[in-house]
Amino acid sequence: ESSDARIARHIVTIHQRREEALRPPYTTTQLQRYIKYARSHKPELTEQAGEVLVECYRRLRQRDGGSNGKTAYRITVRQLESIIRLAEARARVHCDLHVRPEYVVDSAKLLQKSIIFVEMDDVVLDLDIAPLATADL
Repeated sequence: ESSDARIARHIVTIHQRREEALRPPYTTTQLQRYIKYARSHKPELTEQAGEVLVECYRRLRQRDGGSNGKTAYRITVRQLESIIRLAEARARVHCDLHVRPEYVVDSAKLLQKSIIFVEMDDVVLDLDIAPLATADL
């Protein structure tokens, strides 16, 4: 079955069962209590997660430099700290006392996808454009 057909069936089902789809599985109060509980966790970085973190950061820096000789300038220590915070947040969501390697990998992927790489040729403006006639305004 094609993904288009699965998506279409899913959307149609949602519209057919609108009341059921709009009824959330948890109340707002339950979600607030869970978030408060999850925030109380202070997960620790495991040795394995630390090694994966170093490797992910090294690879991000390497990819950022590219093959054209440019230096890695978009991936800095701030991004490394962001990966750590994201991995810790993921551990909290799972009420896990430890930051696991898979949390680090997922966090690094999220960071990588969020970085905008702009590698375009310079924009050349054609300044020979006739000025707008003020009478037309």
